[in-house]
Amino acid sequence: MRIKLSKLIRFKSITSSLILCLTFLFILNANALADYTGWYNEHVYGSRLTTSRICLDGNSNPHFVSFCVSSKTLRYFSKINGQWSWEVLDDDRWVGYYHDIRFDDQNKPHVVYYDYYRGIVKYAYKIDETWVFEQIEQVE
Repeated sequence: MRIKLSKLIRFKSITSSLILCLTFLFILNANALADYTGWYNEHVYGSRLTTSRICLDGNSNPHFVSFCVSSKTLRYFSKINGQWSWEVLDDDRWVGYYHDIRFDDQNKPHVVYYDYYRGIVKYAYKIDETWVFEQIEQVE
């Protein structure tokens, strides 16, 4: 199977950008996964979602971001006071299939994800109840 060099270069560029962003987000939240006690299952959402990393905030509440297969959108999930809730983080089609989430020392979520159609690595963070979006890199 042959792979065009331009596609390989594009993939390597996307991968490099995501690794850089994920490293940045990991540094923001190096101490978030403390005090783990065991595995259990909970029903969170009724539709198919991609795999995701669960991240704990400063109060040990779980959060995750996931690509919703049925709507092709990126969703943010959180469990506060024992109740799961979710919101659409980005509703452009085919955004967020590759993604990660971390919390900073002020307990604010930071999400990095890839916009497939535009070839853009995006960064979102929450201020109060509002998401702020930035473009990190356009992949050519």
